[in-house]
Amino acid sequence: FWGARIMMAEAVGDSRHPLAPEILARMLSAERDPRVLRAVIEKAGTYRDPRLAAALEAVLDGDPTYLTADAALVALGAQRGEAHLARLRAAADDEGYRGLVRSGALRGLAETRTEAALEILRGRVGYGAEKDDSAHIALSAYAAAARYADRRWRDRAVEEISDACRDPRPRVRRAAAGALAALRAKEAVPVLERLLSSAPEQEHPFYRRLILKIRGDPGEKSETAELRKDLEKLEERHRRLEEQVQRLLARLEPDVTAP
Repeated sequence: FWGARIMMAEAVGDSRHPLAPEILARMLSAERDPRVLRAVIEKAGTYRDPRLAAALEAVLDGDPTYLTADAALVALGAQRGEAHLARLRAAADDEGYRGLVRSGALRGLAETRTEAALEILRGRVGYGAEKDDSAHIALSAYAAAARYADRRWRDRAVEEISDACRDPRPRVRRAAAGALAALRAKEAVPVLERLLSSAPEQEHPFYRRLILKIRGDPGEKSETAELRKDLEKLEERHRRLEEQVQRLLARLEPDVTAP
């Protein structure tokens, strides 16, 4: 049963036993069910081992599903270093379904934690630099890679990701905001505040949480208070809409009273 095999893969991966990499590598070679294979791959990505790297390469050399390839590229990048950089860079140009493989390659590049990967990801940031399906992933990956780079890279990433907060695509703007929060970019708080002021009301909690995360609010009271205010506003809007609906229904109600 595939569900039991997923549980087995998770148990092996979480065990941190010295034999876990070898067992996971064998599971990668033997497993054929994409649902199980993806779970094995995700656990393989938590280890750095040449046997796992070879097994992941073999998965990608086969005929994996889009989601399997996506996970395998991330796990391959998590082996760190430049050994698999060429493969990841090539996969980042994949034109397949909804950019799934492409997105996995971008995240895999970030996982390598190399300056070469940072250069590649930097070239994918900016309006028109990346396809719509994966533009938001490129921003997140760039920020993830810059977190482990020196100050020069980090400052450059904050500046370029801040520019992406003006992108006309909402998904990209949200990804840029999340990327700035991941970098704990206090200098970018005014950028997020501008996004907050122009965003739809239902998105305000999202941006407020990011701002609080960057500022390092030590407690949750202020965040909870802000979220409660947002909830009260939404409840009030819901109540008014309900009243309007009831009035409209009343107008449409046929007159059934006796003459």
